[in-house]
Amino acid sequence: MGLLEQLFSIPANKKVLYIVTVRCADMSAWNELYVPLPVLRSLEELRFTAPTPIQALCLPPAIRDRLDIVGAAETVCHTVIMTGLLEKD
Repeated sequence: MGLLEQLFSIPANKKVLYIVTVRCADMSAWNELYVPLPVLRSLEELRFTAPTPIQALCLPPAIRDRLDIVGAAETVCHTVIMTGLLEKD
């Protein structure tokens, strides 16, 4: 017995038709940036449908070429945010 059958008290001998509507955002702006599929799924869930200019510039060399990147970008509130990902090889 599946979860939906349990939640809605559907007898095991009944057939159920499931109709699922999935709303997919256009994530094509990320296609050339070498972002792994699990990360793309998370970005879609968070509704980040397009990279910022600095992400578009930094992600390919960071992911594809495994280069360290130092970058700075002005935000909407005119502050500078710097982020880094550290990974041990």
